[in-house]
Amino acid sequence: MAQRFPRIDRSYRPRGSAQYGESGEDALARAGATARRLVDEFHGNLLIIGHGASVLGATAGLLDVDAAAIRPALGNVPYAGVVKLVRHHASWVIELTSDAAHLATRPSG
Repeated sequence: MAQRFPRIDRSYRPRGSAQYGESGEDALARAGATARRLVDEFHGNLLIIGHGASVLGATAGLLDVDAAAIRPALGNVPYAGVVKLVRHHASWVIELTSDAAHLATRPSG
């Protein structure tokens, strides 16, 4: 694949891996720990793409709260929904919650 797609980073190593048989709570904790590792390792803006549970876990991990506590604030994250967190000094603040405005129908032309 790297010969066909030369931009593939051959040195890439995952920052978190699913474990067979892990519980839902374990998966949320893993997503949170992975998000924390990513923001510690990389500087500047970071885009993390995932599905509902991984978005919930990553958000809870960065906010350092239990996933059950943040679930009501996030609501149901729609397909292609955006949750935006911004770091203010040592803590994170949610700026967008389950936003899907970018999906609005645009006139063809």
